[in-house]
Amino acid sequence: MEGTINRRHITIFAVPSLIACLTIIAGICHGVTASVVFPTQNQPPNDAAALKLQADAASADGLDLLRRDDLQSALVKFTDGLALCRRAGYRYGEGSALSNTGHAYIEMARYDLALQFLRESLAVQREYLDFRGEGHIRTHVSSVCINSPFAACRINS
Repeated sequence: MEGTINRRHITIFAVPSLIACLTIIAGICHGVTASVVFPTQNQPPNDAAALKLQADAASADGLDLLRRDDLQSALVKFTDGLALCRRAGYRYGEGSALSNTGHAYIEMARYDLALQFLRESLAVQREYLDFRGEGHIRTHVSSVCINSPFAACRINS
């Protein structure tokens, strides 16, 4: 019958909920409390989580500026984000910031600098086995090769 609930449905949905409730109750009985920490402006500037959030925000702002063809402002945001990622030890974010910076330099027709940043980004993507990111960077490199016949487009395979 359509619209009725059978035992199988109850088991599938009730067991995970029951396990979650028991886990919470066990934690409370043993004096363990869960807390969520939200970054505030009062946190010290070297807090890695706060730096990561600032880096991600700078990257998002830079991408927005890049879409609106404000290349200089986008480049500033990307380099700010890159510096924040490096301070936080946020390697994955660093790879994205390097890629975004390379893309900004492509749009500015600064192909030599674009390749420099893209090569660095490629190394980070390989550290994380991020094949999608690696493909994205190789697309940027091919754009450099198409637009600049004098660019040394070879990157390590």
